[in-house]
Amino acid sequence: MGKQTTFTCPECNYSCVVSGEADRGRVSITDTYVCRDCKIADDISVGIMTEENEKKMKLKDEICCNECKGKNIEIWDKICPKCDTPMKMTGERVVHWD
Repeated sequence: MGKQTTFTCPECNYSCVVSGEADRGRVSITDTYVCRDCKIADDISVGIMTEENEKKMKLKDEICCNECKGKNIEIWDKICPKCDTPMKMTGERVVHWD
């Protein structure tokens, strides 16, 4: 089961609810990326599990920002995409998804 939590920037108060790292549910595989065009951090689907026994996965050939559909994305390093300040986990795991 995938999990998400709230991260908040102590400098500009930007916040996002993301996994903050590679994660997966029973079917979907995600990782947290930052879009340099939208200036947001977001979990992006990078693949799916292909069998019921959850041992095989198929990664997507291309991934893009959920918001603008652009490809100017990179793995999120927990730095605020708005002001380049390290973000802090400000809540417990708040969302469980499958």
